[in-house]
Amino acid sequence: MPIPSLQPPLKQLSRLAVVGLGLAGCSLLRALAQAKARFQVVGFESTTEEDWTCARGAVGVLHPFVSKDHNLASQISQSSLACSLQWLEALQAPAQGFAGLQGVLEKGERQPGGWADLTWFRQACLSDARSRLGDRLSLRFSEKVSDLGDLLSNGFDAVVITTGHSQLLPESLHLALTPIAGQVSYLDLQTIDSDLARQRLQSLLPECVVCDEATLTPWVKGRVYVGASFHRGMDEALLQHDDQRDNLARLAAFRPELANALEPHWSKAGAWTGVRYATRDRLLHLGLPVLPAPHLSRSVSRLEQLPRWHSVYCFLGLGSRGLSTAPWAAECLVRALLGQPQDFPERLFHAIDPGRFLLRDHVRA
Repeated sequence: MPIPSLQPPLKQLSRLAVVGLGLAGCSLLRALAQAKARFQVVGFESTTEEDWTCARGAVGVLHPFVSKDHNLASQISQSSLACSLQWLEALQAPAQGFAGLQGVLEKGERQPGGWADLTWFRQACLSDARSRLGDRLSLRFSEKVSDLGDLLSNGFDAVVITTGHSQLLPESLHLALTPIAGQVSYLDLQTIDSDLARQRLQSLLPECVVCDEATLTPWVKGRVYVGASFHRGMDEALLQHDDQRDNLARLAAFRPELANALEPHWSKAGAWTGVRYATRDRLLHLGLPVLPAPHLSRSVSRLEQLPRWHSVYCFLGLGSRGLSTAPWAAECLVRALLGQPQDFPERLFHAIDPGRFLLRDHVRA
């Protein structure tokens, strides 16, 4: 049985719009290029090309979600993390100093994963896509999309939404996306004047990423990252001094000696702020959203029975696991767009179907 949320477009695909050139959008462009897509692809980004190119972001942490019963979220995490690690190796990120894939120490146990520079990763994916797709790929910076219908009526056969912009996503789609603002603190080695203090800090830092009460990185190009804060419902990335203090306090809960060594220099710490979008079950949305349906029949009890907004795809809700999830999800979506079979069990895609919340609420009612 075809997976309902990942049906290919009804008509032949010759022109595709990708709305948003963040982590998801750039991963999708690279996946399209890897699959040797023959149709035209247009990427839309609301920021200017200069701002997009010069943007500086925090490092992203790759780590698995592990459950004792190896539930669906854990199974998706296992597959998606392996894909992300393969992409980073293929893009030669470790060799160039843009990633460290020595694993993560999570609650005292070593797990596969590591860190990677998010800005570099985004740009590397786009550069790879440009080199492979050539003139089949065009980018429109400084262009904010506010109406998906306009795209579909102006020559696009399908649209992929990779941004959580509220004007594009009416509540009637039942996607239940919540903005979460977060702040990551970092300290540059060069801001510490004392050689002795620098050497002591270096001796206290881990060899790999540590995920505990907070996330802690090893030295990343002369910088250590600690974070992150978590403000559910906040859709603005505002620098907050309280978050700087709280990040250090969270570090002190599991690495008190390191926190004490950082404290005298913490006034010099910088910060990266950002907003990500998450669903209420912390799984992404991938595939065709459901059409607004005020009166569903009582007989509707399965995902394939829901009415779909054909030719509009969601690639949303990555939350704090974007780097660990985006490449895998992008490859799955590209297979759907090209009409190719999926490599994973149907139950995994049901878990991330954009119609799951509507169906759950309907069945409970």
